[in-house]
Amino acid sequence: MCLLVWVMKSLFLCIIAGFTCFYSGFSAKSHDVIQKMENYAKNGDVNSQYYIASMYDHGVLVARDESIAEYYYKKSISSGKVDGVFRLSMIVLSKIESEMDAKFVEKLLIDASSKNHSEAQYQLGMMYLTGEYVSSSPDSSKILFSKAAKNGNGDAQYQLGVIHLEGNGVKKNIPVAIRWFVASADSGAGELYKEQESSAEKSLIILARIYGKGIGIKKDSRKSLRFYKEAALRRNERAMYMLSRMYSRGLSVELDLIEAMKWVILAKSKAKTKLLYGKISKQYKSIRRRMSNFQYEESKRIAKKYHFGIIPGNAKSIWKGVDGNRPVFLIPEFLYYSKRNEENANYELLLAAMGYNPGPIDGIIDPVTRKSLQDFKKDNGLQSQTGLDSKTKKMLKITWEQHDH
Repeated sequence: MCLLVWVMKSLFLCIIAGFTCFYSGFSAKSHDVIQKMENYAKNGDVNSQYYIASMYDHGVLVARDESIAEYYYKKSISSGKVDGVFRLSMIVLSKIESEMDAKFVEKLLIDASSKNHSEAQYQLGMMYLTGEYVSSSPDSSKILFSKAAKNGNGDAQYQLGVIHLEGNGVKKNIPVAIRWFVASADSGAGELYKEQESSAEKSLIILARIYGKGIGIKKDSRKSLRFYKEAALRRNERAMYMLSRMYSRGLSVELDLIEAMKWVILAKSKAKTKLLYGKISKQYKSIRRRMSNFQYEESKRIAKKYHFGIIPGNAKSIWKGVDGNRPVFLIPEFLYYSKRNEENANYELLLAAMGYNPGPIDGIIDPVTRKSLQDFKKDNGLQSQTGLDSKTKKMLKITWEQHDH
């Protein structure tokens, strides 16, 4: 038995050592590529300037430095990389000091928006809506939101939902509002790197309220419950709090104190504001007084084992949600499999160095990166349909070695 443990431990250490050695070599190779790219950038190569700017902007493979990113984004404007124009606008926007800065940001966003960049369209739309740094123009904001929404921007879809729900400059239209809120929820807008409530979550909360209160449509408690549960699956504490209220009072559901306590325990662990935490704590105490010790312990056990639903796929292919009707569509597949990491950035760097267009070197395998991977595979006779699989990684390294020499 001791011998077996020793063998397994030795094998594990060998695997770790091999991986460490491999990754160290890969990192050293990337360092050489970055140095060459920086030399090209200094000598005026606009594509290299864009890629170097994106690395410093996102802080992948190099230490994050906005001043260097800004410098190279400005240099690379003539490269035609619309994402670079947008990212430059965001850097300048974050530190506006004068009216000249504001006009420069507006000019950049107008340029990127005209080239169908959905994030630029949304950001410019928000500026026109709020009148921040620019002259207020609600009509222009609606036009930009519409363009961004049609390009799949979930934040813009949420804003259009609010506009039609409240009748801001348009006639109130609840069915249209619902369609935009559903689109925003399905887009997973803001889900991947959220630090606050995302547009997708806010859309689900509003949908739950619309159906729960029958705002402009027939009341449907079942749909309201479904949307609250979808929002809760995305770790939304407001939805968890509402579910706790519903189960503790038997509102549109059968009274269930164990389920109510489960949701309030989960909500308490996620609450981000003092106000909401206070409401949740009050709800917790109210339910606890009505429970037996057995029920309380059972609630804690269930809450501890609860797994939030982070699901890849598309609305037609993934598992069915609460009532088997509307799918629980949380994060688009390309986002689910594309969380930012340094390994992804290394391969983006190799693609860029070999003349492909992976988009920004940010450690995220987005649709632009996937397109460059498909081009690379086609050029090198790879048949695999998936994105960055082991065969593609190996071929990228081999091809780069040949390209570098």
